Amino acid sequence: MTGQKTDVEERAAGAIVAWDLEGWWEPRDVPGAPEETHDLDVHIPGGRTVALEVTSAGDRALEDLRKRIFGEGWEAPSLRYHWWLGLSEHPPPQVKSLKRKIVPHLEVLEQNQLTQVSRFESLPAGALPEVVAAARAIFDLHAHRATRLDPKPGETARLLSSLGSGRTGSADSLNGIVESCAAKKVKKLRAADGDEKHLLIWLRAEAYENVELATATLASPGVPPTLPEGIDVVWVAMGPPDPAAPTLGVLRVQPPTGWEQIRAPDA
Repeated sequence: MTGQKTDVEERAAGAIVAWDLEGWWEPRDVPGAPEETHDLDVHIPGGRTVALEVTSAGDRALEDLRKRIFGEGWEAPSLRYHWWLGLSEHPPPQVKSLKRKIVPHLEVLEQNQLTQVSRFESLPAGALPEVVAAARAIFDLHAHRATRLDPKPGETARLLSSLGSGRTGSADSLNGIVESCAAKKVKKLRAADGDEKHLLIWLRAEAYENVELATATLASPGVPPTLPEGIDVVWVAMGPPDPAAPTLGVLRVQPPTGWEQIRAPDA
């Protein structure tokens, strides 16, 4: 919004983009700024400036609900990997029971080298009875899917979660979300005076759960989105608006080049 203080998502976006481009950022949409001012400028070596607009896609109410119930995740030191749990809204999970009971079943999946189980997909042919039993137990706890994610070196395994039906979207939905957000923000970026015009989208899991999981596991679309004239690059950030968060994932696309993973800031 024009003329407001720089919020946490904008500050995190500035840090992410400036760190990757080896520059520094400053707010532009501050009190007293003209209408339709873009959010940030990122100054990069060589005297060039990137005009950066920040937005989000997804359901903030469900995001807030997930944070109140689960926080950003809970540690599970007996596991080797992070696990992302897709949890059903109807019926809702019993959180205390879920936290107490699910880890041993995830241990069985790790021992048998499984990277995902889903209520809507068949288990691998020849799955052992103990794997079948673990998957059923996970589903009985109202988790419709469990997906394994690789931790960074030295990280303690954590359980992450999102609320949803489990049937929303696909990896290709990412392009559609980007194109929709770009259409809403292109007017502001066309008016910006930067050498390049960039858009960063914070992707919220609860409305686009499969897309966020695709981002986390790098199953991004094979083709780039179609961007309107006036937007050169789009960044998609998945996770909490904290550049140093261990669960943060970032993708970037600059058509006609396809999607690429961007390493989040070290600190």
